[in-house]
Amino acid sequence: MAITRQIIFLAKKDCIEELKALFKSTIIDSLESEEALNKHYETPHYSHFINNFNQYNAYIGPFELEIL
Repeated sequence: MAITRQIIFLAKKDCIEELKALFKSTIIDSLESEEALNKHYETPHYSHFINNFNQYNAYIGPFELEIL
């Protein structure tokens, strides 16, 4: 089973690399299962992401969750 979540982010002009690094540090532990994805939202690295991405992000678009 694959879990796919597509979200569109637009980095602030001078924060592209910082936002990429933040994403990469966040997704590594959530690429396993639906249970892992749900636990992902309770982890320190997700809290770090949530508490830091606004400083780099200029826009977040709507998303759809599809479990395959």
